[in-house]
Amino acid sequence: MLDRLAPAVFVFLWSTGWIVAKYASAHADPVTFLAARHALAAVVFLCLGLSLRVTWPKTGREIGHAVLSGIFLHGLYLAGVWYAIGQGVPSGLSGIIAGLQPLMTAAVAPFLLSETLSRRQKLGLALGFAGIFIAISSQLFRSLSAGMTGLGLPLLLNLMAMGSVTYGTIYQKRYLQQGNLVAIGTLQYVGAFIVTLPVAYLIEPMRFDWTTQALAAMA
Repeated sequence: MLDRLAPAVFVFLWSTGWIVAKYASAHADPVTFLAARHALAAVVFLCLGLSLRVTWPKTGREIGHAVLSGIFLHGLYLAGVWYAIGQGVPSGLSGIIAGLQPLMTAAVAPFLLSETLSRRQKLGLALGFAGIFIAISSQLFRSLSAGMTGLGLPLLLNLMAMGSVTYGTIYQKRYLQQGNLVAIGTLQYVGAFIVTLPVAYLIEPMRFDWTTQALAAMA
């Protein structure tokens, strides 16, 4: 039952991230918010792992792979997306751009993981890219006509974020197929925190207004 429900639950939770990002940007600097979020997530996963007595990575190599994957999967990816939204990129447009991630992963997996795609899968991949291109073009032109100018860099960062999560996905598939998911998740959030905290310190005043709305977004 869980196996059948998990994909739908994942899509729902993943999609609401763009709504939360837009909501939270009014109450906190985006990368600062993420740094706090990653730290709290790491603590929650750590407590969960300790209570379940999971098996933790034992070698520096295993720990390094988990931390590095978190830098790409959570840190750089979410920092790019949230910063772009905080700079005015519509959350809907950012969400559509995010649709490139599974397509990009499927496109590069044959080269980096030696996975082969069937003719039907290749056709589906081409249709997916075409659909995303059409969706992005329409909303992007409407946004530009409505005055969304000067957002070239945030949009570029949004696209680069998709590249980051794509690489992180491939990296995880290659190096983290073994191991406990809770333990790996803990270290991934540590990696995300390691990269987002200094970025927040360098580019933001690190504002967090501690209102009910900000805390609700964090929750």
